[in-house]
Amino acid sequence: MIGIVAGLLGTRLGRWAALALLGAATVALILWRVFAAGRAGVAAQQTQETLTHVLDIVRRDQSLRSLSPAARREWLRRYAEGRERR
Repeated sequence: MIGIVAGLLGTRLGRWAALALLGAATVALILWRVFAAGRAGVAAQQTQETLTHVLDIVRRDQSLRSLSPAARREWLRRYAEGRERR
């Protein structure tokens, strides 16, 4: 196979084949990056929705507002772990 490709590289057909392979690899890489960015975007959106929801809870719940920062952090950690299980 390597010998065939090496022989083709000196011909016009070989140059077109190499160009096509490079183009296909470039397109595949771009599509993979878009796919990965889409998954990361969905995860970021879910995180943002969770943060917004938690902030709304903290603003509305007077008992949470009266907790010390350490106790509030612990409550929020337990709440976040509970949401991840859903």
